Order: sequence, then structure tokens, then C-alpha cells
Amino acid sequence: MLENIPNFIGGQEIIIVIILAVILIFGAKKIPELARTFGKARGEFEQGKIQGDQELKDLKEQKAKEKNNDDDDQSTTTTTTPNGSNENKEDESRNNNNNNN
Repeated sequence: MLENIPNFIGGQEIIIVIILAVILIFGAKKIPELARTFGKARGEFEQGKIQGDQELKDLKEQKAKEKNNDDDDQSTTTTTTPNGSNENKEDESRNNNNNNN
């Protein structure tokens, strides 16, 4: 007989039974207080979620900047020119651009 009970109770009936049980357990006076507390908790959860997303976004941007800085540092390595002097690649490319103009 107990295995047939889920067939008799649908989704709406379960919700009604839960609401009635809450009213009986907590009383009608406590329900607004419980709803207020639940609302505050939900608001704090959403706030934490937004802050977490913002921190994650900031961290990704920071790592991207560090990666770009590392790439820039690697592109300005010192090389020896054919005449034996040391120059930065950026200086060399500027010299080549000046010579072309």
C-alpha cells in the first residue's frame, strides 16, 4: 500500500502538505520572520556571488596583464649587432625604421 502513495500525490499536493506542516510546526506568527530571514540570506548569497565573480574577473585580468608584461620583457632581450655592440631589439627595430624613412 505504501508503494502506491507516490502515485496519488502530485507536485501541487506535496507543496500544500509542506506549507501546512510549516504552519503547524512554526505557527502563523513565525512565518513572516522566517520569510524575512530567508530573504536576507538569499540577498547575502547573491552579494557574495557577485563579489566572487568580480574577484575572479579581476584575477583573470591581472594574470593577462602579467602575461603581456612577460611577453614584452622577452621581446626586449639584448642582442649583439654585427658591429659587436649590444642593443635592444626595440632599439634595433627603431633604427631600421629610421633608416627606411
